Amino acid sequence: MVSIEIIPTTSDHIIELLLELKDLDKDELYRFGADKEEMLLKIYKRSIFVDSVIADGKLVWIFGVLGEYLGETGRPWSLFTPEGEKISPFIVTCFYRQAIDKMLQLFPVLIDMVDIKHTKVLRMLKIVGFKFGEPEPFMNGLFIKATRRV
Repeated sequence: MVSIEIIPTTSDHIIELLLELKDLDKDELYRFGADKEEMLLKIYKRSIFVDSVIADGKLVWIFGVLGEYLGETGRPWSLFTPEGEKISPFIVTCFYRQAIDKMLQLFPVLIDMVDIKHTKVLRMLKIVGFKFGEPEPFMNGLFIKATRRV
């Protein structure tokens, strides 16, 4: 059985994640026009909250939400380490459902733009209640707008 804990993210977690980013995630960060370290640290610092998931003592996943305090729309984000890919999708989805509920307490609407290549992420978002638009050009790729409302 996997021992999982969710803790507030520190800058050390961000640095650890940067060392283990998957190529698809690196490409997505580069599309924002900055190097991956700079972009991920900026996202971390601008997020309303950011949590790290630790499984058996190893960082496996970081998720958070961007948005303005008292704003209407939150922008969820998440990144997995390669170790995180090995965890049961059922377990990940259970924890992500709790994270989405926490985000919906802060924002009545959550919107994410997801690269169509992130099939596992799209599947997880569908399970936790997001609705999808049609693929559209965004940041030099095809992305799907995922929306979840209270």
